[in-house]
Amino acid sequence: MTPRSDFVTHMQSQLKQWDTDVAALVEEGKKASAQARTQYDEGLKGLRASRDAAQKSFQQICVSSGDAATQLHAGMEGAWTTMRTGLETLMQDLKK
Repeated sequence: MTPRSDFVTHMQSQLKQWDTDVAALVEEGKKASAQARTQYDEGLKGLRASRDAAQKSFQQICVSSGDAATQLHAGMEGAWTTMRTGLETLMQDLKK
C-alpha cells in the first residue's frame, strides 16, 4: 500500500469510529437531566459539524493529487484533532 492509500484507509476507519462514538454519546445524553441535555445537545451539534468538516476534507483528499492532496491532508489532520478533542471533552462532561 502507498502512504496515500494507508491514509485513506485509516481515515475511513476513523470516520466510522466517530460515527459510532457520536451515536453512543447521543444514547448517553438521553439519560441526562433536561438542563444538562441542552448543553450536551450543543456539544453534539459541534461534534457533528466537526465530523462533517472532516468528511468534506476527506472527500476532497480522495479526489486530489500531488500538492493539493498534501495541503488537504494537513486540513484533515486539523479536523481530526478538533473532532478528537470535542469527543473527549463531551465524554468527560457527561461523566460529571
